[in-house]
Amino acid sequence: MFYTAYAKTWSPDPAFQAELGRTLGHSLAAQHLVVGLLSLILGWLVDWKGNRVVLRGLCAAMTGVPIAAVLIGGALPSNDTRLLFLPALYGLIGCMPVMSRVMANYILEIAPPERQTLYVGMLGLAPAATLPFPVIVGSAAMGLQTLTDEKSAYEIAFAACGALFFLSVYFSWRISEPRHRM
Repeated sequence: MFYTAYAKTWSPDPAFQAELGRTLGHSLAAQHLVVGLLSLILGWLVDWKGNRVVLRGLCAAMTGVPIAAVLIGGALPSNDTRLLFLPALYGLIGCMPVMSRVMANYILEIAPPERQTLYVGMLGLAPAATLPFPVIVGSAAMGLQTLTDEKSAYEIAFAACGALFFLSVYFSWRISEPRHRM
């Protein structure tokens, strides 16, 4: 929802806002298409290279989402160009459900058989830890608006999120996979 609010800051023009609504509809369709394609392609890649490699790639893609949003909103010259790239941004967001499935498979692979149920259950609770995150990001963006304009506030918040997501890439690079220890 923050990417939509951010995109609305690009122009107050009613024609742009209408076109933004149509583009967001296309963006959601692109997101679902990406989920389906990634499920097929990454399933094959997991069988070939393992869960760890795929998990690393998905973490890196998710790190790029907030940074890509900032680049689309700040570096592209026109609103028409920005609207062309918006479906790609939402497509990247489609990595999240696929990453969740890969993470569950990886946990099943690395967990001792007697602990698999416990670990998968804990993974199921993990999204609860992220529930306050939108409130924190929204509060940060609102607080930053007192110091800067609305567009810059979102850009600063997204850059901070990108830095946090980068930690996931770092940590996923450090984990090992049983099939590679033999």
